[in-house]
Amino acid sequence: MQRWLTRWRASLRIARRDALRHRGRTLLVVAMIALPVFGATFVATVIRSSSPTVATTLQQTLGSDAQALVTVDSCGSVIQQVPTGGRACFADQPIGEAGETEVAALLPEGSELVPRREFGVDLYTDEVRVSDQRLVATDAERIPGLLVLTSGELPSLPGEVVLAERLVERLRIDVGDSLTMVAGETEVPATLVGIATNGIGNGSDSGLTVEGTLSADGALSQSWYVLGPEPVTWSDVLALNEIGVGAVSRAVLLEPPPRADVPYYASVADPVPASSTIGLVAAVAAIGLLEVLLLVGPAFAVGAKSSTRQLALVAAAGGRPTDLRRIVLSAGLVAGLGAAVVGIALGLLVGAIIYLVLSRGDYPPPNLVLPTWELAAIAGVAVLLGLAAAWLPARAASRADVVAALAGRRAEARPRRRVPWIGVGLAVVGLGLAIVGATRATMPMLVAGVLVLEVGLILAAGGIIALLGRLAPRLQAPARIAVRDADRQRGRTAPAVAAVLAAVAAATAGMVYTTSEARAQDASWAPMAADGTGYLTTYGFTDPAEDAQGLFDDALAVVEAARPDVAATPVLGLIPDDPAGYVELWADPDPATVCPNELTEDERVDDERCSSWSIQSGYGWGAQFLVDDGTMVTAAGLPGAAEAAAALADGQVLVNDPDLIWPDGLVHLTLVPPADEAGNETAAPLELTVPAHVVEWRHWSSYGLLLSPEVADLIDPASLQARVAPIGALVTAPGGLTQADLDELRRSLAGLGGEVDFQVEGLQNSSDTVGISLLVAGAALAIALAATGLSVGLAAAESRPDLATLAAIGASPGLRRKVAGAQAGVIAVIGAVVGVGTGLLLGYVLTLWQQTAGQWGTLWEMFVPWPAVALLAVGLPALAIGGAMLLTRARLPMVRRVAQ
Repeated sequence: MQRWLTRWRASLRIARRDALRHRGRTLLVVAMIALPVFGATFVATVIRSSSPTVATTLQQTLGSDAQALVTVDSCGSVIQQVPTGGRACFADQPIGEAGETEVAALLPEGSELVPRREFGVDLYTDEVRVSDQRLVATDAERIPGLLVLTSGELPSLPGEVVLAERLVERLRIDVGDSLTMVAGETEVPATLVGIATNGIGNGSDSGLTVEGTLSADGALSQSWYVLGPEPVTWSDVLALNEIGVGAVSRAVLLEPPPRADVPYYASVADPVPASSTIGLVAAVAAIGLLEVLLLVGPAFAVGAKSSTRQLALVAAAGGRPTDLRRIVLSAGLVAGLGAAVVGIALGLLVGAIIYLVLSRGDYPPPNLVLPTWELAAIAGVAVLLGLAAAWLPARAASRADVVAALAGRRAEARPRRRVPWIGVGLAVVGLGLAIVGATRATMPMLVAGVLVLEVGLILAAGGIIALLGRLAPRLQAPARIAVRDADRQRGRTAPAVAAVLAAVAAATAGMVYTTSEARAQDASWAPMAADGTGYLTTYGFTDPAEDAQGLFDDALAVVEAARPDVAATPVLGLIPDDPAGYVELWADPDPATVCPNELTEDERVDDERCSSWSIQSGYGWGAQFLVDDGTMVTAAGLPGAAEAAAALADGQVLVNDPDLIWPDGLVHLTLVPPADEAGNETAAPLELTVPAHVVEWRHWSSYGLLLSPEVADLIDPASLQARVAPIGALVTAPGGLTQADLDELRRSLAGLGGEVDFQVEGLQNSSDTVGISLLVAGAALAIALAATGLSVGLAAAESRPDLATLAAIGASPGLRRKVAGAQAGVIAVIGAVVGVGTGLLLGYVLTLWQQTAGQWGTLWEMFVPWPAVALLAVGLPALAIGGAMLLTRARLPMVRRVAQ
């Protein structure tokens, strides 16, 4: 044992000195291994910090003294309580809602209840309105430690409020300023008396006030803080559960009961991640670690080659092959340990910075928690990466010819011919698995196919280099030297080509996927009007007819007063008199276009009448059918609006599905009169045929069936217990409305209540696909250039004697630059061309998968971001060749050859 430790100690000392001697190579290797270490540490920190610790839960929920927080559950059923406060309701055991008396009877003697209610409110000032906030009403002075104030004081009178820092910044107010709180239909003036950190209550509440500020009838929940000398035990919690009350207890959190004593675990199974999700994460991690090995492996090969004579001297002095292997493996061990320290430190630092940034946002994390045991696992992975990357160079070093190394001769590697063919076979099998998995929406098979395809291409890299070597006689001297050297030294060149290939393929597939997804998302958006058009919506299902008309008039007056330069066009809809009712009217499709029910699943796939459904999104007016004489359609400004307006003025209807037009050129409408109060039919369905005009506007609720006034009169709205009334307006302005216009008009309309809404077409969120694609391409470029640089560095070290000999017989000084550029070009061109082709193939496979199992359906089409792909395909070889030529010295000292 002592001898074994001594040998490793000596090997580690040699590795440490070699790492310090070659700092540039060491830093690059450490950086490559530290990158996944940094990512894993950062993710672990984020995941740990996203869940509150027991101390955080106690402070945010109970302050410093409260024994428990008990809450009447809204489901009114028996609750199985877990120690952290989560609950599951079972509706098959209904019970009555508990009150304060029933709750107090089950608590320890001497307990005191402090009411706590939670409200949903909107807050606004003269300039800003912030909606959908949570406000807690309780006596905070009796619950010390519940709030951490940065300024001001706790509220003590009705109308006083403390708000979180993030909300105060959005409202642009300070302590002492006034604001208005809106809860339901009630507006309450308030004064800001204090500012708290962003963790109020459980961290999601925005502010705190006292009882009496808001009406208890509008509370979202009813709770009580439990004060007193006696703790609320787990048996007390279970007793409260039996009357439909949940409890978060200090004693239970500090000393949780055994799992067997928690009914929750016997009733609700623990959530298990889907196998597809686990497989996808594992595949991404495996490809990432394999990429690191491909990048770092050549670097250790460079170190082993440069230390050939030193290792040969060790062997000549009596060192065994295992000693030589241990010395090279020690270099991997040293690099892995260094990368673990650097990556973990950076991951923790960036995680802490992100926490500080997010803590001032709208959704702050509960606390900052640093990983513990995860760090040991991450460090172990880093060490294993270093050892795995050094294994093949260590194995080669242990088998080196000692006499040839001491004499200065270079032993040529003998590639195995069967490896590339195995790679080709694996690539074909992987592609087949991926296509089958995509077409059948089988995620495990798709992931396995992609993994096998990547591994096959990596193994086939040597064969691709050999094929390129056949072109050497037709090339000029620098390229000929580079191609032959790459073919002869495949053990050094193939990992670099594989690394470039994998990085470019993954980047290309990623860019195709993100761009196609963004295009599918944009394609799913169905506009009702041209970009920049405003939608003023005033129709609510709970408004009586007279109130709806008055609300529309008031909203229109506010818009015209705030922006006199805009034009407002009323939008009419067919509205049922009963707010809960609906008009049974539809257009029957041509029977020849209907998918037959007797077809099998395979027949449905090939039948055009059975086309798959695709998701659609867009703004809506809230009414079933619109009625227009052409005025609204003209204001909408969509392509073909003039023809559609003329058709409406001529008494036709608009439809956006050609299958609704029958062979007679008409649309066949079916109208079902409303039933009586007893649910009995009052008349038979009425069938109407009307002329129609087909538009290409995909918005189903607005343009699936748009009625002209003549057709609306024909179906007689009164007999349907419905009416034609304004439901909103299209608002247009010269040049279109902007985000600033939207914010201004929303503030002007805030006083009319929640039934009024204002939106602007074209301001919906859209992904920055160009920026994402360029970022992915840049990352792939960095990885590919690193792999190319490592391989060129190794080639330069091995080619120095040959280049020196060429210089001695008259070769120009610039020949070495040209050879270095050609060596980089061999790696970069093969990796870029094959990688881009593979990435496009993977993008096609992912397209098949999304069309089969994705939510976008037929809207998903493969879209290639050609500028970013061209940056990889052309920019990578250009940068690699240019960088190698610029960074390589033209002149070399003569190398003395040892007599052979």
